[in-house]
Amino acid sequence: MQPVIPLNYKRTFVVAASPSRAFEEFVNGKGGWWPHDHRRGADGVLGVGFEPRVGGEWYERVQGGGRVHRGTVLAFDAPNRLLASWPLIFSPDADRQAIGESQLEVRFMPHVGGSTLVDLEHRDMHRTTNVELVRRAFFSPYGWDLVVSAYTAYLASEPWPVR
Repeated sequence: MQPVIPLNYKRTFVVAASPSRAFEEFVNGKGGWWPHDHRRGADGVLGVGFEPRVGGEWYERVQGGGRVHRGTVLAFDAPNRLLASWPLIFSPDADRQAIGESQLEVRFMPHVGGSTLVDLEHRDMHRTTNVELVRRAFFSPYGWDLVVSAYTAYLASEPWPVR
């Protein structure tokens, strides 16, 4: 049996907002910072959100007012930490059991000058039937690096635009 090699994305970065504001903007569902082409559903994504409780839904907010399921909230400690499951699905019709499930953990810590140190980790991405597809999706310049850059730029653009 081959050893399992963990496939995790981990990034620590600073955003120009207090921990409570950084947390709120990350989880509130308006998500004007979320790249609009990073979607699970067929409709255009307007943002992502997390229901503020353990067992709550992580969802995409889509054009037309609907929501598309992305995962489940496993821990919700506002404004410090969020942990959610993330099924590794690359089409709405994929078999959830066959693809695998990863976790997204984000921590928000006070930093100098009222800013926030954000520690983001997407882990257990090796729990999939297609590790190379996952690697290309999340570790390309259009994967997590783009999401982190968009979030950082959004928080630096106060007052925050509404989409």
